[in-house]
Amino acid sequence: MKKLIYSLTLVLLLGCSGTRIKTYTNPSFSRESYQKYALLPIRNISLSPSEGLEVNKTFLSTLMAKNPGKKIINSVDVNRILNESNSVSIYDQFLREFENTGLPNTNILNTLGKQLNCDAIIQGIIVNFKQESYPRSRTTAGLRYVIISTKNGDILWESQSSGYKNGAWAWSQPPPLFDVLGKIQKKMVRVIPSL
Repeated sequence: MKKLIYSLTLVLLLGCSGTRIKTYTNPSFSRESYQKYALLPIRNISLSPSEGLEVNKTFLSTLMAKNPGKKIINSVDVNRILNESNSVSIYDQFLREFENTGLPNTNILNTLGKQLNCDAIIQGIIVNFKQESYPRSRTTAGLRYVIISTKNGDILWESQSSGYKNGAWAWSQPPPLFDVLGKIQKKMVRVIPSL
């Protein structure tokens, strides 16, 4: 009986976690036609700006290592360019429409492509974020990256990874979102494409 109680207590004290991933590549994605990419700031509602930059930095470093011949503008430079060209509201409109409809607005994409001097944008989005304290302490979230042509709005590549992390024990504070995203990213970097 003591062993059973000890085992149950141990399970409650140890933080469990899990992840899964789905990936799509457009069969008509002609890599020769796309030489310049722009990684836009991550779309999120629950990370600080520095945490969002850190999530994008992990994705960017793996993407650049796999694609040394491609030009990839980082999200800090993209942010600067969007501000200097007074295009933040255009970008915001693109995000809202894309999130609500799942359809990329090609007029806005053409504009962004010209302003950023890129053939495609890379957008990271945090999805399905949820924290629970009862009946168990858990944080659940998903991370989605999509590469979209600024020429015609085609989705060239997409990957979504989701996961969860349990708190140290029942009724404890749920783990921070950033901790869950770290676990998700470890899986996602394995499927980042060669462009």
